[in-house]
Amino acid sequence: MSAPQMQDDGKPEARLSEKALREIDRDGLPRGIHLSLEGISDSHLIGQLQRLLSTHAEASRALWLELPQVAVEHRLERVRDLCQALRAHGCPIGLEHAGAGLARLADLQDLGLGYIKLDVSLVGGIDGSQERQTIVRGMVTLCRSLGILAIACTLVPFTLTNMVLT
Repeated sequence: MSAPQMQDDGKPEARLSEKALREIDRDGLPRGIHLSLEGISDSHLIGQLQRLLSTHAEASRALWLELPQVAVEHRLERVRDLCQALRAHGCPIGLEHAGAGLARLADLQDLGLGYIKLDVSLVGGIDGSQERQTIVRGMVTLCRSLGILAIACTLVPFTLTNMVLT
């Protein structure tokens, strides 16, 4: 299941996360917050998020934090620190728009990611491309073996989804 995205209105990630957690407390619906490469580079963000998630313990399991694929490519240790620090709060952390350029997929095992959203460039038009089907099938299989949920970022007919996942 993927959570609706909160609109980024230019506020820092911690402030958006706090707003999302309050809304989750209010209505129980999951929310997703995009953490930018700049945001995860902020040395204070992990502590701020830990405090927020502790304060909103019940809602923390419904706050999905999304990282760009470039975060793994350029800030791998920072992503690892973030995932390890927030894991105890039950907050799903994942990569968005993961594409064929995600060469270090095997490195994801140690990060503690909960999900990966496969980019539309991989899954769009998958019915007409045996090569894409093979790539996506391999990525999904690897994600499953690592305990990571794979989410396709496009709508595809059930028969196509079944073709790739079986």
